[in-house]
Amino acid sequence: SWQTNLPYIVENTLTVADGAKLTIASSAIVKFKGGSKLLVDGTLSALGEEGKQIIFTSISDAGYQGGYYIYFNPSSKNSVLNYAVVRYGGYHVNDFADRAAITVENTSTTIANSIIENNFFAGVRLINSTSTIQNTIFRDNKVQYSLWGSGSYSMGLSISNSAPSITGSNFERNYHGIY
Repeated sequence: SWQTNLPYIVENTLTVADGAKLTIASSAIVKFKGGSKLLVDGTLSALGEEGKQIIFTSISDAGYQGGYYIYFNPSSKNSVLNYAVVRYGGYHVNDFADRAAITVENTSTTIANSIIENNFFAGVRLINSTSTIQNTIFRDNKVQYSLWGSGSYSMGLSISNSAPSITGSNFERNYHGIY
């Protein structure tokens, strides 16, 4: 379990192993160095509280710094982000691939009462997922990430072959709200 008494710094790859659970306490701050990632093969339980959100951000918490991402693999089960703020994430892999700040692929997670803001490519990307998104604000995800095509600006939520449940959520000042 991660407590609230200091910021946690992810410098490279942090993996929550299949069958393991990482619990992050309310008010915790998780900072990512450029190019780092949190791979969730097990369970991530980030349970903030109103007024005591869990913050996921770049190392400087002052803008996009080369990117980071949180990736929920198919083996991930029962993961929850509640009262979390995810900002300055997303990652450019190469000319044909980018990562959202949060990617949920071939599994489902719950994102509730959270703020997803100022991310590169997408705030959240769902691929073959039936995730639940409740009372979440997607805002200011509008970074230009290429000079070609209509999809060259960030989006709040990217959905591919997915049927998520989205309730009580707002999309504000994103280049694409849901794409």
